[in-house]
Amino acid sequence: MVREQSFSRKSWIAYLPNEQSLGLNVRSNGSAQLCAFALSFTDDGDFCRSLYAITTGYKDMFRNLFGRIRMRVAGRLAIVAAAALFGAAPASASLILDSLHYDGDVRNGATVGIEKHFADFSPDVAPPAGFGDLPADNSMLPNPLVDGAALTAGITEFLDALDGEVLQHSIVTINRAGVGDIFNNALDSNIALPVNFDGLFYSNSIGANQKVAIAAVQIEQIPAAGTPPFPAPGSQVFSGKGTQADPLRVQLGIAASQVASRNGAVKIHLYHSLMRAPEIPEPTSAILALVGVVGLASVTRRR
Repeated sequence: MVREQSFSRKSWIAYLPNEQSLGLNVRSNGSAQLCAFALSFTDDGDFCRSLYAITTGYKDMFRNLFGRIRMRVAGRLAIVAAAALFGAAPASASLILDSLHYDGDVRNGATVGIEKHFADFSPDVAPPAGFGDLPADNSMLPNPLVDGAALTAGITEFLDALDGEVLQHSIVTINRAGVGDIFNNALDSNIALPVNFDGLFYSNSIGANQKVAIAAVQIEQIPAAGTPPFPAPGSQVFSGKGTQADPLRVQLGIAASQVASRNGAVKIHLYHSLMRAPEIPEPTSAILALVGVVGLASVTRRR
């Protein structure tokens, strides 16, 4: 997620509450612009907090090595060096659906089971309007539970606004032919989140050290019982970067009341963007990188 707005002195100090301990003079226009430049490379305050920890942690070492160099110069150059290490990320990327589990914990009297649906799509389900079959697996449905129905899964996408920010909006639709229920058995009322969505996604637009960042998930039953924004799922877990080698895994727990219109028919709204997946340099690497920058400043100063 890339910040595009300019940053005032006040917002910069919010990330570095003790500016003088870092030797930064953010009152100058040049420094304020540099801070805004550095912040534009990160989604949130992690970059600034990491930079703050690195620079303050090795402040005494720099004083001993370069006693005549003002920490203000070192701090400013450290921001540029760290920004160069982390780099910038595009704002968004299309998600392609690689595989999908969509299961429901069901019950008939005292008999319980799972209506399972799974597909490892081939070809993968891709925007702008891809669809694939999501067949039923009835191996965990003892009598008197009835067999589950074959479903379909589709994905569409478009740019959208959420909380004042422009994001990629992908919608995964799970449905079946006709107007019947998705789960043929009643969802188990003894389980708080009886519907489970587990999908693997990837994008072909991800560069090195980038990842797909999910900003929000919303659950819309079909037909919808309200207007957007729709409620969030009862639980959500994300993992993976979103590449083919390390796909984005989206695991959602959904309450029966969220898909009550047709007992499971649903649109999963995923709001997402691309962001850096930086690895904070280990102390030795951080020292070498910052010593090199400060050393260059020292040579320039002596000239």
